[in-house]
Amino acid sequence: MFALDLYRVPWWKRYIYFAVCTCADFLDIFFSAIHLHRRTTKALTTSDIDHVTNEEIINIIKSSGELLHPAMDHVYITSPQTICKYVEYAPNAVSLPSECFEANAQNLAYAQTTIPVPRIRRVIKRNDYVFYLVQDYIKGQALADVWNQLTIWKKIWVAFTLRKYIRQLHRIKAPSTTPPGPVSSQPQPIDNYRVLGEALGTIGPFDTSAEFSALLDQYYSRAVFVGSPYHNEKCNMSELVLGHQDLTPRNMIIGEDGQLWIIDWGNAGFYPPWFEYAAMTAAAHQEEILFRKKYRYWNLIVPFVCGPYFQQMDWLVRCIPAFRYC
Repeated sequence: MFALDLYRVPWWKRYIYFAVCTCADFLDIFFSAIHLHRRTTKALTTSDIDHVTNEEIINIIKSSGELLHPAMDHVYITSPQTICKYVEYAPNAVSLPSECFEANAQNLAYAQTTIPVPRIRRVIKRNDYVFYLVQDYIKGQALADVWNQLTIWKKIWVAFTLRKYIRQLHRIKAPSTTPPGPVSSQPQPIDNYRVLGEALGTIGPFDTSAEFSALLDQYYSRAVFVGSPYHNEKCNMSELVLGHQDLTPRNMIIGEDGQLWIIDWGNAGFYPPWFEYAAMTAAAHQEEILFRKKYRYWNLIVPFVCGPYFQQMDWLVRCIPAFRYC
């Protein structure tokens, strides 16, 4: 479900984005020197389910079954302070022994950034493929519900805030021995449909980023004619960083504390930095198609928020036809 025109940015806009991003970099350095970011106090407090057993939590879900939202049939309210997310992995998408990759990524973001992230209170493993993920209940307004009503200055605040968050995530670099994909102790299959599309399906697992890159280069070579000046370009995977990979207003909450919270880390993993740009663009487009939800000006802020990875987007645009037909 690609809209290739969304990845194409005219040359004059690229210069504007580069200039704006450079200015923002200097502002980040200046404000970072005078303002120390701290973890929100909510995440540091104890929870009202700390002394509740796993079986009691599951019984609460089975007996009450109160959903957080009618459209979320896998997220339950377990207490005034917590919710429980039902996470199930397809057998062909997990290399055993299995882990809850979403919890791994969320815990990593919580531990190594100051991004407002719901704190994981409990991971209950039911079997090799099913987990219950108990975490803080963040009350507030979903950004998806209010984005189009926000003033232009509030939208700019969101853009700068997200840019700061992504810069923090991208400082979490994977060690050289870390496999690409879900945050796991061992290589796992990759199903990053936001970037690679649904036609490609599940690929991997890969032991190294070089293996992942080599496969994408194979697809690229099939999509670009031998005589093309772009034929010898390679996929840029010089480093892997932690990425959310599903940054849409639906997964953001303006909390009652005034902070912008990031939720739903189910697609997160170690990927090249430019994957966030592609995923953020694709996610908004897919919501527009599937849910008829259009976020005004959202696509304009993506290069600023994620970084001006225009060269990598050009590469992806040329490669995408191979994902569909090869």
